Amino acid sequence: MALAFAIVGGPGAMRWRLTGDGRLAVFYTGSFAARRTTGALLHDLYLSIDNLQGLRQIRWRLSGLNVLIGANGSGKSTLLLALKLLRTALDRGLPEAASLVLGGSHGLKHWDALEDEPVQIALEVADLRWSVRLRTRGATVDALSEETLTADGRTVYHSDSLGNLTVGDVRWERKGERLALSTILASQEQIEAVTRMAEVLARITVFHDADLYGIRVNGSNVDHTRHLHARGQNALAMLERWGRERPDRWRRQAVVEGLKAAFPGLFQDLDLLVAGKTVVGRIYRPGHETPYAMEVAANGIIAMMVDLCALMAAEPGGVVAVDEVGGALHPYAIRVFMRIAERHARARGLTVILATHNTVLLDHMQATPEQVFVLENDQWPGPTPLTALRSAEWLAEFRIGDRYANDSFGSNLVETEE
Repeated sequence: MALAFAIVGGPGAMRWRLTGDGRLAVFYTGSFAARRTTGALLHDLYLSIDNLQGLRQIRWRLSGLNVLIGANGSGKSTLLLALKLLRTALDRGLPEAASLVLGGSHGLKHWDALEDEPVQIALEVADLRWSVRLRTRGATVDALSEETLTADGRTVYHSDSLGNLTVGDVRWERKGERLALSTILASQEQIEAVTRMAEVLARITVFHDADLYGIRVNGSNVDHTRHLHARGQNALAMLERWGRERPDRWRRQAVVEGLKAAFPGLFQDLDLLVAGKTVVGRIYRPGHETPYAMEVAANGIIAMMVDLCALMAAEPGGVVAVDEVGGALHPYAIRVFMRIAERHARARGLTVILATHNTVLLDHMQATPEQVFVLENDQWPGPTPLTALRSAEWLAEFRIGDRYANDSFGSNLVETEE
């Protein structure tokens, strides 16, 4: 039997459902197209990570559009996966989340961390601070890791490593492998701080390793339309659903208009066909009445489509992180994408994180170098704002992308003493 709960307000609702296998499924209904976010989601997000894999110490305040750069192996992808871990743990619990997102507990703890130093991730937004510690247990992590939520410095709940959960002054029974946060959320108790923190976690989306080949050849499964998958395999199904449902049509239109702007000689419109359980795409070129199959479309068009879907799928106030942006795109298309990302982040109150090595994308950030962050293995805490590494005079004189390409910061080149 499944139990369902909801908080309904305005044109939409946040709902969660306790499934038969004990998982907590969090989802949204209704239109958020014209909504501005309220409460905690309007504030900056502060992310802290200690000793997780290659990340010794992360202290990162995020707002608006943020670009993350650094050498190969500096931990950019791990940093984004830490966010994905938290989002997945809200639904599935820490052990399964660690297995799915991190591949298990192997190499969980940073190699320089002392034995008594914990692996910990914390999120702060407005007056809330939520933290969880990860402890190795077999091939994954322990479900009963220490977990705490505070509001204005006061403890809302605390769960210790033995599973003792205290909410306010009341002892609770913690069952299964769910987070303490999910346990409270699924109860009959309505605790504002818990609901607000769950909403922050539920609105985190992380995208990486886009499955361009799968989309091109196989299309998307028509039933997979609850949310956009991390690798974008269901992008065509999401676009087809958005086109059918009036409240979400703007999302599909925004993707189509973005593609038209980025590829003015190649793209005019997108046609989506449902055949059985599969959605496939066809593309119209400017001046042509006959579409061509997505199977022969340029990689850049499919990549841009997935990245635009990632932005448009986000709910107001959410966090959208995309790894390796711009790899398949022409410089013109990258500039179009960045203008769309900036406008959309402002209009929807989003925190957008773009991890990249793309120098054209970096040049686009010339006017906002404080939003470019450099992650380097030997500089902790990180990532470091570019404005803390280089003076205003230096930044005014050089193009950011140029200097990144020439190893001025975030380089694979290791300096050695002679």
